[in-house]
Amino acid sequence: MAWPVNQIGNFVFLSIEGFPIPPRQEVEVHSRRGVRGSTIARTGVRGMPFQVVTSVDSYNRDSAWLQFRHYQALIGQDPVEFIKNNVSSLAENYGVCVLHVEPLVVAALLNSTPAYFPPSLGWLRCRWDLIGIPLDQQN
Repeated sequence: MAWPVNQIGNFVFLSIEGFPIPPRQEVEVHSRRGVRGSTIARTGVRGMPFQVVTSVDSYNRDSAWLQFRHYQALIGQDPVEFIKNNVSSLAENYGVCVLHVEPLVVAALLNSTPAYFPPSLGWLRCRWDLIGIPLDQQN
């Protein structure tokens, strides 16, 4: 059985913890004192920031740090594809922009089962702050 695809942009991960929040219609509720009922006004489709935690092996600890630095290059760039367990954000017509990424664990391993980057002697876990961006509303 093949591993599920977990990806942010061109970067692959063994796992992504957390769930994306696709852009969605926002509404405002209007009501006035002394007037019966309420109205709802649609204010537009917008993304909402969300967090995920990624885990991936690396050749060694130094290459794990280098991977993290490459992740930081995505901050403020155009939206990229987000795939969790083979489900792509492009299927719902949105990408994600990276707002922030920080390392949680950068470790050297004595031994490991090879995964994406054999001999897998490094480990990298990062927390990402992302926001969904509708692809049809990009400037």
